[in-house]
Amino acid sequence: MFEETEFHPQPRKRVVSEDIRAAREAAALVRPINERLGDFQSDAVRLAARAERSRRSGGVDDALVKAAQALLGRIDAEVRLFEEEVERRGLRVTQHSRVADTRQALRLLADRLRLLS
Repeated sequence: MFEETEFHPQPRKRVVSEDIRAAREAAALVRPINERLGDFQSDAVRLAARAERSRRSGGVDDALVKAAQALLGRIDAEVRLFEEEVERRGLRVTQHSRVADTRQALRLLADRLRLLS
C-alpha cells in the first residue's frame, strides 16, 4: 500500500495477551455444551415436575425413572467429551472460570437427575 510516512503511518498491530487468548479459547470451548445445557435443564425441569406429581399421587412412574436415566446418560456422555476436549487445551484455558462454571452446571444437573432415577 503506502510507505510509512508522516502522512501515512502504518497501522499498529494489536498484541493480544495470553489471558485474553485463554478467555476467548475457553469461551469457544464451552459455547457448544452450554447451548445444549439449556435443553438438558429444560428436560430436567419437566422430569422434576412429573416426579413431584407422581410423589403427590403416591405412585411410581417407571417411565419417568427411565427418562431421567436416559437424560443422565446423555449428560454423562457430554461430560466425557467435554473433559477430553478440555485436556487437549492449555493450562490457562482448563483453569478458566468459564470452564469451571460449565463443569459445575453439568455436575449440579447430573446430581439433580440422580435424585430422580
